[in-house]
Amino acid sequence: MQTKSHLQIFTPSLISKFHKPFTNQIPQSSQFLATSPKSLYKPHFYCYNSPKFTKRLSLESIIIELLTYHLWLCMPLFLFPLANLYALFFFPSHTKKLKILALVAPAYYLFLSASVFSGLVIWAMLGFVFNYKILAMLIIWLIVFIFEIKRHKKQKLIRVEADFSIREAFFKWAKTKYLFDFCAFGLIFILWS
Repeated sequence: MQTKSHLQIFTPSLISKFHKPFTNQIPQSSQFLATSPKSLYKPHFYCYNSPKFTKRLSLESIIIELLTYHLWLCMPLFLFPLANLYALFFFPSHTKKLKILALVAPAYYLFLSASVFSGLVIWAMLGFVFNYKILAMLIIWLIVFIFEIKRHKKQKLIRVEADFSIREAFFKWAKTKYLFDFCAFGLIFILWS
């Protein structure tokens, strides 16, 4: 079945094995790329979006693009601790502080999970190689995520707590936690720069 717009991913062994049946779908210029000796010893991917357009993607270019997405998913992780620190330091009302923390928490969880997912995809494409930078990212992410869950559980109890000193102790702990988050993400970016 032939379609006008489709995606086919081939490795060199599949290209040489199934070259004949796909010759009517592959434009003339890409037939040379698919059978050239240089392309047979490098793993690569072919993306056929239309019969007139052929793009050759190497594994390195895919990993670089995934790293770009990972970076864009990790950049907002600086904003959430800053927003919470602003609320904790500058809002006098306890209810206002708790509202801001509750408002920012879902977005923080979303970007934490998206960053770990994109990081795991990249790590899998690299073959799960261990590196001190990758290990530092995993450990810092785990610490941040566990303490964010603890903060969320404490905040549920603080919401109904009437004692002023217990609330102030929670806000002091939350300030320390978000300062650590901000510094930890800064350390990760310094490690990778």
